[in-house]
Amino acid sequence: MEEKNIDASEFLKNGMMYLRQMFPEITDAMSEKELRNKLIDQAEFILDRGFETQAEVMMIVDLLWRLPEDALENPNFDWLKEILNDKNMNGKEKIHAIQVAAVMRMNAENHIDDAHGEECCCHHEDDEECCCHHEDGEKCHCHHDKKDEDCKKGKKKRSCCHKDK
Repeated sequence: MEEKNIDASEFLKNGMMYLRQMFPEITDAMSEKELRNKLIDQAEFILDRGFETQAEVMMIVDLLWRLPEDALENPNFDWLKEILNDKNMNGKEKIHAIQVAAVMRMNAENHIDDAHGEECCCHHEDDEECCCHHEDGEKCHCHHDKKDEDCKKGKKKRSCCHKDK
C-alpha cells in the first residue's frame, strides 16, 4: 500500500519526467521552472481536495493535462468540479466517480446504450432529429420528414436504418 506522505522532491522529479514523456507537444515549449510550477500548482489543488497518495495525485494531474486547459473554469466540466470538490468522498472514491462519469459522458456523446454498450437507433415520431447508423458504418445526424425516408448528409441522400418497432 502506498504511503500517505508524499515526498515532494521525488514527486516533482517523477511527475515532470512523466509529463515530458506523455505530453511533449506541450512540455517542449515550457522551461523546467514553468513545468515545475505548473505541476506544483496542480498538485496543491489536488491535495486540497482530499487526494493523498502520489498515485492519486498523478492520476488527476494526468487527467487535467488531457482536458482543455480551461476545463476547471469551463461549464462543460462542472461534473468534474463537483466530484473533485465533494468533501464526502476520499481520493479513491473520487477517481472511481470520475471514471464512471467520463464513461457515461462518452457513451452519451457517441450514442452508446449504457445498458448494453450498443449504438442506439432511436425510433422517433415524424420531424424529430436522431442519429442514423448506416450500412457502410458511417453515422450522421439527420432530420426525417417521415420515418424510414431518405436522410441527408451534405448533398448525398442515404437510406436511413431506422425500423419501426
